[in-house]
Order: sequence, then structure tokens, then C-alpha cells
Amino acid sequence: MNSFLNALAQYIFRQLSIHSLSIGLRSADDGKYHYVAFAGLRKQAEDALRKCVYSREDLLDPKKYPYYDISKYTKLFLAEKNPYAPGEEESYNRPLMLTQSRTSFDDTIEGDYLDIFIIDNRRDIIGWIEVSGTKQGKLPDAFTIYWLELVGSIIGMLMTVKDINMR
Repeated sequence: MNSFLNALAQYIFRQLSIHSLSIGLRSADDGKYHYVAFAGLRKQAEDALRKCVYSREDLLDPKKYPYYDISKYTKLFLAEKNPYAPGEEESYNRPLMLTQSRTSFDDTIEGDYLDIFIIDNRRDIIGWIEVSGTKQGKLPDAFTIYWLELVGSIIGMLMTVKDINMR
């Protein structure tokens, strides 16, 4: 599954002109959420993200990770709201860009990201696709978010089928 998700991350990265992307899944071992696939990130950022572990409550806590709802499945985290927990600073892909400012409402800056939730057949969050923005330096448009949500739902179906077949 991880090989498939890494290939999928690379495909999304190229086809939707995403600046950087990662995919996280809930682990059957500990029930926590871990990053498992990456595209467009520095090795140091990938290594830092691999160390991050989240509970379901962490994913949905607007105090810990301030966000804006874009849709039922997508949340927008803006750098100005400091959507990172202490110790996650190394996960920035371009740390030197942290002082950059937004010049337009649709610009993306270092520290901005969207989470598109991956849902299983029980309507439970089993993972997420995390997108930093586009290569054009803009937040993803509605079309891109729609496709990311569609891909997330397909991953959710595949994970459900995989779990059913393993029982």
C-alpha cells in the first residue's frame, strides 16, 4: 500500500502542479496517524514528518491546529495562524521562506497547507492528503480540491476493500 501511495503522491504532484504533498494514514498497530507518502519535499522535511504522530483528536482540534473549513472533507491551515505544534518546525519544506508575506488572498506561503481527509466506509477518518499549494504559488482552486477529494475517496474505498480482504 505504501508503494502505491508514494506513486500516487508523485502522480498527483505532477498532474495537479502541486508544490508539495504528503499522505498520512491511521496505523493498525497503534491507531495513530502517521505520514507514509511524499512528493516534492526535501529529505529533511520528509524525515521530520515521518516522526510526527497524531491522534484523531489532534486532527480535528482547531485550538492546536487552527483551520478553516473549505468543505466537509477539506480544511485550510494558514501560516498566519501558526498551524504547527512545537517540535514540527523541521517539517517545513522551505524554512527560509517562513518570513514571506501574502500579497494576494489566493497566494500560498510557506506554512500554508490543506488537509483532505480520507474516509472509510464507516465514515471514519483513516488518513489525509496534505497539500502545501501549487507550483504557481497559489492556493489550490476549487477544481483541484475537487480532484483531491475524489482521490481521497478512492483511497478510502481501496483501504476499506484491503481491510475486508484481510479479515
